[in-house]
Amino acid sequence: MDMDALLQRLQQLEARDAIRTLKHRYLACCDAKDVVGFRACFADDTVDIDYGPVGQFDNADDLADLFRQMACHSHMLEWHLASNDEIELLSPEQARGRWSMHYQLINTEEAVLTQLGGVYADEYCLSADGWKIRRSHFTQRSCLVLKLDESAVKTLVGGPPQQSPTQQA
Repeated sequence: MDMDALLQRLQQLEARDAIRTLKHRYLACCDAKDVVGFRACFADDTVDIDYGPVGQFDNADDLADLFRQMACHSHMLEWHLASNDEIELLSPEQARGRWSMHYQLINTEEAVLTQLGGVYADEYCLSADGWKIRRSHFTQRSCLVLKLDESAVKTLVGGPPQQSPTQQA
């Protein structure tokens, strides 16, 4: 194998690793309620974000503001887990990826447990600050919402997505 081919393979491995790190940082910022870190995961110019019932966004500042308003509360105990990544490098500066996602929220104020499963379809761009999310669409595949009570657990929603959990409760 010649050195140019070896260097190209190394650059591709490093790019994929950096994109995995970006996605993991994004999810960790969600769980830590880190609005600044959350916002830094996205491109600074136009983005294409579609999180279904949560909303659609063409800039990351509006998404970060909604994140601050909806999720950044001590009674919202969240856990985001993405796995089964498929990362395709389109060029040295562009890539796309798919991730399976499991999300869990315990809302201690309302005593509700929500679990969602779905798929992220993302596109990434390389900036001066490293890889950033330019496009992210989340498709929900499953939903379970339980009412937590001292004497019983009541299923509020279960099965494939039909409506957002807030519409059901």
